[in-house]
Amino acid sequence: MSLSPAPTGVLLLLQQHGHLAGVNSACDFGSMEFDSRAKENNKPYERFFERQGKPVPPSLYDAETGRLYGVCGDMYRALGWDYASFDIDGRWGSYPIDLNAETLPAEYQKRFGLSMNIGTSEHVFNQYNFFLQFHNVTRVGGLMFHVVPFNNYANHGLYQYCPTFFLSLARYNKYEMVGFWQTSKPNFYSFRNGQAKPEGGRVTLVCVMRRTSEDEFKFPLQINEPMLINSAAAARYGTFERDFMEDLQSGVTLPAEFHLNVAEATVTPGLPEATVEVAPTDEEVAARRAAKAIRRKEKEDRKAATYAERAGAAPGDTPGQ
Repeated sequence: MSLSPAPTGVLLLLQQHGHLAGVNSACDFGSMEFDSRAKENNKPYERFFERQGKPVPPSLYDAETGRLYGVCGDMYRALGWDYASFDIDGRWGSYPIDLNAETLPAEYQKRFGLSMNIGTSEHVFNQYNFFLQFHNVTRVGGLMFHVVPFNNYANHGLYQYCPTFFLSLARYNKYEMVGFWQTSKPNFYSFRNGQAKPEGGRVTLVCVMRRTSEDEFKFPLQINEPMLINSAAAARYGTFERDFMEDLQSGVTLPAEFHLNVAEATVTPGLPEATVEVAPTDEEVAARRAAKAIRRKEKEDRKAATYAERAGAAPGDTPGQ
């Protein structure tokens, strides 16, 4: 995935409520791009820069389309932030790591004020190691931002997630639940309560939590009914109170539901009034498919250029030959 207008709207909401005050470092799990998809969608990114007191560098605008598009590292560094990304292939300057099996070095531990998982964890089989590394690189007081599949994402990755997954992570690791929503196709800019019944096409969970403790990462134990466990397990997990889940969600200070107006770059509590959907014309469908194909080609070209650079070859050559 990329930092598209929808998760950028969540960043605007966090800014608006003061949750990014003092944040000057970010990391991505996965080598990540930002992409407004069209120049008409640039405003949320421009507003984000404006609120940080920085101009958007001209180099972040695509010369042909006018849209904001590039590597997330370039965007965050333009804000003056410390930045790193982690991925198995080391693409776009990422630190190369196999998140199934490896540990990030000490230089990254407790370093980042904003850790981003925008569509990466579902592709990693070893969920324990992924969320362990994610916990470890986030400083105490830092935010952990997840955008992951919730419903109707068959074969997109290895996993889809339930709200209970993140509520359990928060409960066992003393995370503060800052915001918890879901958004779905085609209403990408309407953020419903994360624990509501999923509606629409592909549904995505969006979760923002704050690390509040120096404690080491703990994996959760889910208990759906009273059960007896041995003393070793009891010592490992402690007590589990089902009422805590409701208390955790009720303690969220951000709006339970909100929507992003892309054209105006505003985030407003509540959902927009229902509108009658008009089926796209054949020409509009064809134009959307063509634009998507162009974006895919741009991404592949960017990958190829990166691989060629790493192999010491000129773009167009095959690395290793």
